[in-house]
Amino acid sequence: MSKISIKCPLPSPICLTRRLWRRIAALCLPVLLAVGLLWQGLADPARLFSVPETVSLAGADSVELPADAAVSGIEQPFTAQYSWLASVTVRPRIGENAGDDLWTVTLQKEDGTEVWQGQASLTGSHAGEVTIPMGASLQTGETYRLVFACPDAAQNLEAAVPAEGQTTLSLAGAAQSAALRLDLVYGAADWVLFGLLAVGLLVSLAGLLLEWQDCPAAWQVLLRLGQGIVSGLWFLCAAELLNGDSALWKLPAIAVLVAFLLYAGLALVLRAVTGRTGLATGLTGAVLFVVGVANHFVLLFRGTPFTFIDILSAGTGMRVAGGYRFTIQPVLLLGVVFLLFGLCTPALRLEPRLPRTRRNRWLLRLGCLAAGAAVLAGVCRRDTFQAAGMAPSGRSAVDYAEAAGAVTSFAGSGVFSFPAQPDGYSPEALEALAEAYPSDEATAISEDAPNVLLILSESFTDFEALGDLCTDQTVLPFWQEFTQREDVHSGTLVMSTLGGGTVYSEFQVLTGITTAFDYPSSPYTQCLDRTVASLPAQAAQLGYTTAAVHPAEGANYNRVGALPWLGFDTCVFREDLTLAPEDTTRGFMRDSALFRQVTGMLEETDDPMFLFCITMQNHGGYTNADYESPVQLLWPEGCDEAEQYLGLVHESDAALAELIGALEELDEPTLVIFFGDHQPELGSDFSQAVLDESDPFAQYTTPYLIWANYPLEEDQLPENGSRIGIAALNPLVARAAGFPLTGWQKFLLEFYTQTPVMAQMGGTNAAGEYLTMEQLKQQPLADEYQILQYAMLFAEEQETGLWRLAEG
Repeated sequence: MSKISIKCPLPSPICLTRRLWRRIAALCLPVLLAVGLLWQGLADPARLFSVPETVSLAGADSVELPADAAVSGIEQPFTAQYSWLASVTVRPRIGENAGDDLWTVTLQKEDGTEVWQGQASLTGSHAGEVTIPMGASLQTGETYRLVFACPDAAQNLEAAVPAEGQTTLSLAGAAQSAALRLDLVYGAADWVLFGLLAVGLLVSLAGLLLEWQDCPAAWQVLLRLGQGIVSGLWFLCAAELLNGDSALWKLPAIAVLVAFLLYAGLALVLRAVTGRTGLATGLTGAVLFVVGVANHFVLLFRGTPFTFIDILSAGTGMRVAGGYRFTIQPVLLLGVVFLLFGLCTPALRLEPRLPRTRRNRWLLRLGCLAAGAAVLAGVCRRDTFQAAGMAPSGRSAVDYAEAAGAVTSFAGSGVFSFPAQPDGYSPEALEALAEAYPSDEATAISEDAPNVLLILSESFTDFEALGDLCTDQTVLPFWQEFTQREDVHSGTLVMSTLGGGTVYSEFQVLTGITTAFDYPSSPYTQCLDRTVASLPAQAAQLGYTTAAVHPAEGANYNRVGALPWLGFDTCVFREDLTLAPEDTTRGFMRDSALFRQVTGMLEETDDPMFLFCITMQNHGGYTNADYESPVQLLWPEGCDEAEQYLGLVHESDAALAELIGALEELDEPTLVIFFGDHQPELGSDFSQAVLDESDPFAQYTTPYLIWANYPLEEDQLPENGSRIGIAALNPLVARAAGFPLTGWQKFLLEFYTQTPVMAQMGGTNAAGEYLTMEQLKQQPLADEYQILQYAMLFAEEQETGLWRLAEG
């Protein structure tokens, strides 16, 4: 007869010590849990005690109240997604001479039944936001209306919906109007989290305090298997709890299954290596938790999830980590509690233990190794992820991590980090493309050939042009004035990353390769072991001196080894520069000092120079207490990191003005192409308040300009104000510089004429219509783009006629 007993004999001091530690752990668990709950609840009640769901309404469905209504106003219909509406946040852009009247805000059912009513001042401040607490109980799935009405009918409030989809409220007689956006903030008790914490505590305490005596062999096998499954679920809960606002129980079942199979495969392999089930399970849980913690901090600092490339670029991450502030957040303690649940679950002692011979132990190890390897090999395949709908293509890294979870998305980023050969790829296909797009002849450069200065500005973004922002002064005064000049061509670029990943932006500009298709996760370490077609290689073939300047360590992303393969004769990194204290800010080289270095290099070189400059001043980590921002952010309020960033980019604007002034005085013709590599990560509060959420590219848009100190030919330049993909800039730089074009660049020009934007989260056609990734792959020349891109990086024998200029 099996029985459960709490009192167990202690036959030896070793066993006494072991039991003592087990009981200490049993006492620590509820203490840690209580502290974690209290800390989390006090620091962020919404994260623990509610489901923080915000639904933004741009006003496209808003309608004007009927003419015979008692008051004039506007109503916004919506469908309730949760049963509790905590508050409504209104983000208006208000004209300064609008009144300060109290608006009546009413929440109604579809039949007009009033659910809640209150008053709020929506027009009393310039560029602010108003949060209206409601606490209204709703019926999930039912339609409701939010009615905003002005009691003073004499003001004759009118409603209109402009083309961009925002609701515009205009007061009669007022010179300015108000654009209104709404956030519905739902709240609901997260009973799943509470239930899991309670179950986890009970199971863990049982595992630490109880033992099952006289356990039959069959029961031991089943119990051990059950312990391994339950432990895996706890470990996955710990990792996914750190994935932003996600959680394991919010993920699709297929994503949970993929993550669990990854856990099981790794645990079986470690069981074969260690020979101990508990140790293998614990090590697997530790690995998953490390992935979760890394994902937590990368999301916090960079705004994008932890991916496979972050392991390959771990050295780069460690070198720039000093610019960020690491804080232990309450959710980390909850993650530790779930981790302990997983570690304690296998602790249930089963007596007597099953006897095993030496031969049986080795057979068990080999069996675990074979099973684990088979599981991992079966799961970590492209076709498996694609069949499960867990492939990363067609969505941003953030959306992918939200849909697949931290563990599955991390594995997916590794599986898809090495591009597969595209359909239709063959030497014959390359030969046909080379005939269709012949390269121009490489002609000797003339004496008046221009210098080409290509500047990648770290995190440079014009937020004032992208959305609502209120500061005490213009953030980019020179940029806004300079880009209005007739001799300056400017527009916007759509990037593939947010908050980091400079290497992606520079590689796409230099080569014309796009991350929208299969793309190496770390191009500078995976595929640059030979000369690759690029702008500097093209310039060098024409007789240019080529150089790259980057005031960071050359080891970052392996630039010191990769840039020469792209055609750079000279590479200057941080270790090659001597900087005075006034040349740095927050530990990074100031743009003003870097631009003086660049100007000096242009002046000292007799031959025309192709110079690629990568700045560092605005790099992430906007929490430096010693930096005093010259710009004050008035709205949105409480965004200290954003204010520090705006001060830095304001200084970059002044440095650019100084550079342009110096080049205007330079007696050598010089072409300047200046662009931001990606937007900074400044937190969701800032981005949601400032950016247009109806624009799928809002968080991935940066500005660019093309200018020269000599007249440029208009037909060689893109249309002013155009939005293009980052890779499309490659042939435009060559054409603006007057370079003869390679066959590859001719192909890019034709492709991007039909598809101006191509990015991981979608693109646009020539009419400006948004296209999903699947639609992009159906665009003309998309198949050929994939073939050429793959051949450029991985083909053993390249068709040089496509990548190099023809020899005269």
